[in-house]
Amino acid sequence: MKFLVILHIYYEYMWQELKSYLLNLEEGSYDLVVTLSKENEELKKEILLLNPNSKIILCENRGYDVWPFIKALNEVNLDNYKYLIKLHTKRDLPKDVNIIIADRYFFKGSRWRSLLLSFISSKDNLDKCVKTLDENESVGMINSKMLLDKTKFKQRFRDPHLKYCINEAKRLLDSIDVDVKPASYVEYIGGTMFIARADIFKPLLKLGLKAEDFRTVERDNENELAHVIERVMGWLVTSNGYTFDDPYTTKEFLKSLRWESFVCRIQTIPIRHRLLNKTIRFLFRCDKVGDYREIRVFKIKLFKIKCKK
Repeated sequence: MKFLVILHIYYEYMWQELKSYLLNLEEGSYDLVVTLSKENEELKKEILLLNPNSKIILCENRGYDVWPFIKALNEVNLDNYKYLIKLHTKRDLPKDVNIIIADRYFFKGSRWRSLLLSFISSKDNLDKCVKTLDENESVGMINSKMLLDKTKFKQRFRDPHLKYCINEAKRLLDSIDVDVKPASYVEYIGGTMFIARADIFKPLLKLGLKAEDFRTVERDNENELAHVIERVMGWLVTSNGYTFDDPYTTKEFLKSLRWESFVCRIQTIPIRHRLLNKTIRFLFRCDKVGDYREIRVFKIKLFKIKCKK
């Protein structure tokens, strides 16, 4: 049974890097579906040169890499595949931007992309992933353990974006009668690249999503359906009784990355400001509640003052 590889190419200059990783798959062992945001005849020729049976789909530039993935799923029969590999072009993070995973790991530059592609970046890593899936039927999705993010329901009151994402994800899964497990939080691969069991994604097709359900890319608007589906995919793993795994990351690499993450955290000025703000709000805060202002010290409510009209 062949692998199904779904690759979305937005940044066309990154094709050569992704091609080098696809070469870690044995020739003839996979079917390749590529989604493009615009016509590029030269790129199509290169894709077909790598895999003559590739299916190339022109896709609306909506929903980041998530809508193209769903559109590609609608073009194949998942019953024909045991494992699915999802890839897309991920550029370097701008100098003033960092990605935070699980409130623990801070990444800058190209590190996030490197981690996302780590499962297929070498034949040895890929072989370990396939062996794990073959030998352990409880494993459903694989990528670096450093990318496993989590959204909890109890976070919803302090972060409107997280509240939107987890509530919408649960609402969508409820609509197709998927009983979400665990019920209090969802884990997912932050960045949506992975190797996984193909049957996990069948419920996505039941949602009947269309291009117009996704916005055109708006970096300033986090409440995008693509971020919701990211969590839906995570819940589809655990709700089907599967787990996440990482069979290739060594302890030495993990230690070095933790140190790098720590340095990144210290260097990130906006994060320092946020930590300072949290510290100040812990020591003293004055919150408006209805017609009153509550005064708290060390989170303990001391008294409240009626607001002037």
